[in-house]
Amino acid sequence: MVNMNSNLNFFDAQVEKNWLNYINLDGITKRYSAKEFYEEMQIDPSERVRAINLINSKVLSTLTVGSLFKGGFTNYFIICDPAYGIICEKCNSYGAIILLLDQNLKSNFENKIFLPATENYINFSTDLYWLILHHYPAIPVNYKTDYWYCPYCNEMHGFEYDSDYGLMYNQDVVKILE
Repeated sequence: MVNMNSNLNFFDAQVEKNWLNYINLDGITKRYSAKEFYEEMQIDPSERVRAINLINSKVLSTLTVGSLFKGGFTNYFIICDPAYGIICEKCNSYGAIILLLDQNLKSNFENKIFLPATENYINFSTDLYWLILHHYPAIPVNYKTDYWYCPYCNEMHGFEYDSDYGLMYNQDVVKILE
């Protein structure tokens, strides 16, 4: 009989290791504020369409390129999280764009929740989920500082944390004024 807790601990350690590999290798070269991100989604609707297409295709997570010339990533990531269930109650979407505003992306993982949910990866066969995990990394969310954006509804939202339910996608629309 396999010990599920030891497998989950190993999985969690691998998720953190993968994230650190991405951040240490290329890093975040383009960092958006909440206002800049929201304005970018208004100016360039093709990014919203790309997010919708990836969510509809059930791609678990997508890193976004920071610069064609410098490489690296932006601080927003497209996720599809069907194991969580409906993320946006207004449009019934299973996906969102996650905007990481937490400045500390390399540590403090005990106070962050990785998205998409672990169950999304474990649903694959044992051999395949490691490959999926490497290609579609989980993203560390700090519910106090980070946001989620619904590309279908064109709305920004925050996160909440409940000790019984864990990380929750707050449904209140955040007005971006900064």
